[in-house]
Amino acid sequence: MTSKKEIMRQLLKGVSWNEVASALGCSKSTVARCAAAMREWRIDSERLESMTGPEVSGLFADGRGKRGEEYLEPDYARVCDQLAKIPKMTLALQWARYCDCNPGGRRLYGYSGFCRRVGEYAREHDLVARIVHEPGGTMLVDWAGLTATLFDPVSGKRTPAHLFVACFPWSGWIFAECFTDMRSRSWISAHVHALEAAGGVPDILVPDNCATATDRRRKGEPVKVNDAYPEMAEHYGCAVVPARVRRPRDKAAAEKAVDLCETWVLAPLADERFSALPEPSSEVRRLVGLLNARPFSRREGCRDDAFFGEERAALNPLPPARYEWREWRRCKVAPDYHVQCDSMRYSVPHRLVVRNVDVRLTASRVAVLYGGEVVAEHPRLRGRKGQYSTDAAHMPTEHLEAQSLWTRAWFERGGQGKSAPRRSGC
Repeated sequence: MTSKKEIMRQLLKGVSWNEVASALGCSKSTVARCAAAMREWRIDSERLESMTGPEVSGLFADGRGKRGEEYLEPDYARVCDQLAKIPKMTLALQWARYCDCNPGGRRLYGYSGFCRRVGEYAREHDLVARIVHEPGGTMLVDWAGLTATLFDPVSGKRTPAHLFVACFPWSGWIFAECFTDMRSRSWISAHVHALEAAGGVPDILVPDNCATATDRRRKGEPVKVNDAYPEMAEHYGCAVVPARVRRPRDKAAAEKAVDLCETWVLAPLADERFSALPEPSSEVRRLVGLLNARPFSRREGCRDDAFFGEERAALNPLPPARYEWREWRRCKVAPDYHVQCDSMRYSVPHRLVVRNVDVRLTASRVAVLYGGEVVAEHPRLRGRKGQYSTDAAHMPTEHLEAQSLWTRAWFERGGQGKSAPRRSGC
């Protein structure tokens, strides 16, 4: 709508009514009303420039606004709250309720007027606060909705390659990597690689409420972080604070990073045919590097400049050792004082026979815990199934001699008159 203040400004410059109406796209009657108001209120250029928009609108009050006071105003806050929280709630149902509840017999808005006023209230009260991020404070993480594709050249089968995206919101610096699944092991590995690529650790990790990070409770209920996630965070000395459920606005930087990766990384790879995961991973690293080097549109520099120039120095140092993925098993100690994991057997102190113990497996080590304390630890066995890893300290005394039965040392001890287990025979 053309501003009446602008119409009066043009009239004060001596522009004719026809020219004002043509130039500003308004009717001649509107120009005539503005000219009449200027004469009635003796408005000159100096006074016009000092007037605010509401003051100018007040010159044209014709009493129609008073009639609106006769209408019954809906409870806009309640209407908007129910529309947001109650599934299948519609404006038509809310308008019907509004029409049914009129004890004073006041005038009611029609359906279109009701919808327009509810929309105006929602836009006016849907305020958004800007979140101020600090350098090195947070790292936002999420899975992208789109995927790359792996093709089996023999069978022609297609397998999705899921994209993990991490973003440091202060600088906007992005890390991304492809995985063949979205399980906890891939989720933890992606974090480890992201922190190593960044060269430091933020204070807080902010995941979206994906199944690999949290249990995704309903809105208003506390969110529980999955067990493996805080173990990794504790190793790196940071905290995990999941984003709120449903449609929160406190992770906009992560959503923007995902959107950029889908546009500038996954979209260019849509027509590519990859047969193995290292191929798309290499392309993803290249395209993300180009994305981080792109100049900002609204400020100087690029993501690389902002991150490596200032934010990286604010990160906490990486621990000396990389975090290793841990698997937990609940096992019962066999009569031969060994526990079995992945078809391999590891010894524990013989006093724990028939007890239940917890077994922690990493890529290189196997630890057995009882009562929360480590009671045995072994290198993880690989290769042929059925191998044993036995620590002599776990064996009872009477079994130590039998451990080397029929060996050279056993015969030498027997020849020197030392005790040896007797055999019965004919």
